[in-house]
Amino acid sequence: MSRFRKTGKREVPSLSTASLPDLIFTILFFFMITSNLKDRPAKMKIDLPEATQAEEKVEEGQEMIIYIGKGMTGNNGAHPEKNVLQVDNDWVSVENLPGFIHANYLDKGRKDINVTIQADKSTSMGLINDIKKILHEEGIRKIQYVALP
Repeated sequence: MSRFRKTGKREVPSLSTASLPDLIFTILFFFMITSNLKDRPAKMKIDLPEATQAEEKVEEGQEMIIYIGKGMTGNNGAHPEKNVLQVDNDWVSVENLPGFIHANYLDKGRKDINVTIQADKSTSMGLINDIKKILHEEGIRKIQYVALP
């Protein structure tokens, strides 16, 4: 004879959701720590110049990184003695730079572009001025230069 009797219909206990926000923020924090946002390494050797005065500026918007340096052997046929351009992850000549900007940025509706120029210290200022002139002709006014502190 049993002392405990099953009376009535048995109900499923309710699930407590009090710890759910803690779990969500823990997962969000994990993904924020372990993910890489943008990684566009230079495919050339760049020896940055040292800066006498520098400010760190961080602005929101679209970002384009232009690397200027000597080519390395085995990199897409880039001559080791000649300056080459790498825009983001693509090799671009100075002559093809306006078309590249239109195809990858302006024609896709990206208007507010921040350009970062990371040039080797042996790069002639004439080449940098040519690139700067092309950027101005395309309506890009936010240009930053990278140097060692």
